[in-house]
Amino acid sequence: MNSHLEPLLPLVRSLLAAGDEVLVATTEQLAPKVRATGARVETVLADPTKSFQAGSTGRPPLGSVLADKMAALLDISELPTRAQQITELAESFGADLVVRDDSEYAGYLAAELLSLPVVCLAGAMSNTYDHDDLTTVFNVFRTELGLPALTGPAGLYPGALLDYMPESVAFSVAPAPRTVRFRQPRRSEAGARLPDAAAASDRPLVYAAIGTGWRTWRDLGVSGGDDPYRGMTDLLAALSEVECTALVSSGGMDTTGMPRGPHVEVHEHLPQQLVLEAAQLFCGHGGYNGIREAIRAGVPMLVRPSTLDQPANAAAISRLGLGSTVSGLDAGQLAARIADSLADTELARRSRAARAGMLALPGVDTASEVLRTVRRVESD
Repeated sequence: MNSHLEPLLPLVRSLLAAGDEVLVATTEQLAPKVRATGARVETVLADPTKSFQAGSTGRPPLGSVLADKMAALLDISELPTRAQQITELAESFGADLVVRDDSEYAGYLAAELLSLPVVCLAGAMSNTYDHDDLTTVFNVFRTELGLPALTGPAGLYPGALLDYMPESVAFSVAPAPRTVRFRQPRRSEAGARLPDAAAASDRPLVYAAIGTGWRTWRDLGVSGGDDPYRGMTDLLAALSEVECTALVSSGGMDTTGMPRGPHVEVHEHLPQQLVLEAAQLFCGHGGYNGIREAIRAGVPMLVRPSTLDQPANAAAISRLGLGSTVSGLDAGQLAARIADSLADTELARRSRAARAGMLALPGVDTASEVLRTVRRVESD
């Protein structure tokens, strides 16, 4: 998915700029974005969204709903076949390091088959999921590929974890031997500009976005949080009651018939990084990309999660004092929480401190040098 590709592209560009050769295994859908970097591209991965309706594939139960769903999805995406294809590609390419998104496991298995060092970009899997469940799932596929079974979750992250978060607000609970940290990179937002309503207003700017998480809730059927349609309805009603200027990104959700005050603008998409720079509060669904971007902008958060890692991310936001969870609040209660958060000077201070911690990290342009060190350490 694009939300998983975007954090990897700055790494690809950094490695290419330093003279490294880079081969990216991806899907047909995402290949054009990767080719634009100048990297070599091989489209050997399956589009995971086509597997969202996966049911049981006949395996014996693995002990939890999450483990069973993951095994079914990985069966549908033909994980062992993809892992063998990437193994052959990496071997013929002469790869000496594998860099993977933490929800992409063909690369993980290929690195294991070739005994290559592997760097994992932190995200939903490394941050929040039950690693005992994940170990159970991947032992099934490791056995099919002739790899020894893992005796504990540390084997899921045999190499360095790469994170765009400072240690002071770290989310990851992955048992990785080492974490390499870079400043959250800026995505290209070519042609972006702040909407006129925000630029002309003297009221606090609240930015709200539901991202693509609502599609996952709808298509994958993994809940754990609020119905995102109900959440969007309550959010628009709440914002309509608050003295603010509100910009809302619907992520393609149909908001026809939902309440909307004159100071609330709904767009299908907005230039998120740019809007966050001007915002005093971010209302989101708890996706890790949006959280990192809000921290980089120093913006407090209200989170109403719906699925996957989002409830755990929301809990982390509350624990770190960077905002709060608003699950289950009705429109009136949510309006009060928004108003209180806008007036909370201590919340704003903590958010600025988190931003300073992130901005103190090295830029991703130094990644090539750092990853060369990782290769040497993990190869010894």
